[in-house]
Amino acid sequence: MEEALPVAPEILSLVDRSSLLAVVTDANGRVIYRNAPAAVLPEDGLPDPLEDAILAAGETGDARVVTFDLPPARASGGLDGGRLFEAHVVPLFNSGAAGMRQLLVTAREITLEVNLCNMLTESRKRYKDLVECSVDFAWETDRNGILSFVSSMGALGFPARWLEGLDSRSLLPDGEETNPFTSQEPLNEAKFRLKDHNGDLATVSICVVPIFNDDGNWIGARGVCRDITLICEHEDALKQARERAHLLNTLIKSIRDCVDPESMLREAARQTANALDAPLCAVMRYTPHVTLTASYTHDDGSQEGVDFLTKYAERQVSRMIGLPQDLAQPIFETTGRGLNMAAVLTRHNHKINGALCVARPMEAGPWTEKDRSLLLGVTDYLAIAIAQFAAQEKLKMLARTDDLTGLMNRRGFIEQVEPRLAALSRTRRRSALLYIDLDNFKQINDRYGHDRGDAVLRTLGIYLDGHTRGSDYCARLGGDEFAIWLDNTTEAGAVKRAEELLELADQLNEIAGETDVPLSLSVGIVITDPEREETLGTLLDRADQAMYGVKRRGKSSFVLAPPVTMKRTG
Repeated sequence: MEEALPVAPEILSLVDRSSLLAVVTDANGRVIYRNAPAAVLPEDGLPDPLEDAILAAGETGDARVVTFDLPPARASGGLDGGRLFEAHVVPLFNSGAAGMRQLLVTAREITLEVNLCNMLTESRKRYKDLVECSVDFAWETDRNGILSFVSSMGALGFPARWLEGLDSRSLLPDGEETNPFTSQEPLNEAKFRLKDHNGDLATVSICVVPIFNDDGNWIGARGVCRDITLICEHEDALKQARERAHLLNTLIKSIRDCVDPESMLREAARQTANALDAPLCAVMRYTPHVTLTASYTHDDGSQEGVDFLTKYAERQVSRMIGLPQDLAQPIFETTGRGLNMAAVLTRHNHKINGALCVARPMEAGPWTEKDRSLLLGVTDYLAIAIAQFAAQEKLKMLARTDDLTGLMNRRGFIEQVEPRLAALSRTRRRSALLYIDLDNFKQINDRYGHDRGDAVLRTLGIYLDGHTRGSDYCARLGGDEFAIWLDNTTEAGAVKRAEELLELADQLNEIAGETDVPLSLSVGIVITDPEREETLGTLLDRADQAMYGVKRRGKSSFVLAPPVTMKRTG
């Protein structure tokens, strides 16, 4: 066996002073000298990677770097039961025998560094995986807003390789000036609209962290995005459902609580207008003519707009009603006078009974599917409200109508005439009240029965209704007594009308049949005086007294009641 050369004193001193693991070996890898830290090396031979590096360095004379580990049996306290070292092998040339080499090996433990690096790498990978799981994509932009990094999954249907290097402004909707990708302020779950790969708009929730250099200058941004389009659509659908339910509940409450049918429909129009952000709303009734039943206008909606909407509704609804049901549009939409208008028919018991019409300024935008859905949802309940309105109107009409003649009864007559009488003080015009009584009517019932008497009353009612101006009112006050209100007429006009009524006696006698004393009419006339204050009750009493004056004088005539002497007070 070849004897090892002695180690130079300066090398021994260097090895002893070193805190690193240090040994001196010959060219064959045999340990000549070791310091205290090198005691961890095995006595029976160096680890293979280290020995191979020593042999190679001894052969070539070049320094080598190598890593090796010590098995768990020899290493203590190392992570995962072992210790990892990084060794530097440096050839030493001895001045002794030529060609004989010694090598200095120094090594430092890198177990902690390697494990830390491994942990950081694993942590980074784990964080990257978690980010990609929790968001749709992560990104980073430079100072010019160019996407310099996009997570591997890509975004908005674009692959990552297509997005990297793209100007982030190209993802913004047309006309959008705020770019979250170049934000110089932190953003947390801010909502933005971005274009996807199809050019459609997607809603994203975005978090942004701006990036600044050491000088405090902004150099870019990084952040994460989450596509919340479906969530927003779901929330919009829920909001729409809530708004529709609120409107329908309000309509139902209005139908239930409002006693006055007109107030009920006006409230329904108001609620519908508010829900659609429409300043104009009209509820139409089909009877079978289309007429305005109730309307509502916001402060910014004019009466002129209501009138225009009403005319539009009457025209369009009449057109829609004329179409077969399978061809009629659910909603008819048009524009005019700066308004977007929409009309939808209402049906009750499978029959058209009205329509709902709404309008709003064109700058508010066209009607949306949400608006149309709300309109269609309202119509079912509004149809019930219109039907209830019609039923209450019918009851009101029956309460004011005489069953036998179809004329107004006393109650209806008073309700219609009192407002006309009150207006006379403002218009300074005169009107007339005629009080009519059939002479000798009782003998018809006694001789021929009440059916014959009813026929006479019906004939008189038909005549009065057919020979009355639209501004006049006629009524059966009870029994064989009738009244006529002649609006805006003179004494001469009232007298002429009384004379025409007296000529009706012959026609009535033909129906009555032969009697001992023929039928005739007695008429009392009262002319109003705007200078004198009288109630309708006073006028009826005066006309009644004048009529009985006719009877006392022989019947079949008329008498003008004398004017009152008390002037209007105030």
